[in-house]
Amino acid sequence: MFPRMQTNKYPPPVRRKVSHTKTCRIIHAQSTKFGFASKGLLGDAIVDHYAKCGNVDLANKVFYRLENRDVFAWNSILSIYSKSGLFDHVVKSFALLCNSGV
Repeated sequence: MFPRMQTNKYPPPVRRKVSHTKTCRIIHAQSTKFGFASKGLLGDAIVDHYAKCGNVDLANKVFYRLENRDVFAWNSILSIYSKSGLFDHVVKSFALLCNSGV
């Protein structure tokens, strides 16, 4: 697989990131269609995945649609804000977290 990536001039992390993001979007679309994207562990996993891929907009969109934001969802969203240099979002979100009772 690695030689094919080099032949196609795609470095491995970029190629893998694109593949994972496409897969996550498919899972996200299907889970939204059936009403699971905003519930429980699946919603947390989708937020976490978008955060790890650096997609702040989609992570944020899914996070604010979650019915119950647990510690895992909060951790993912705070992490992506921090890694993206959105420190004002970190502070505001942390205040929301503290007031949420989680």
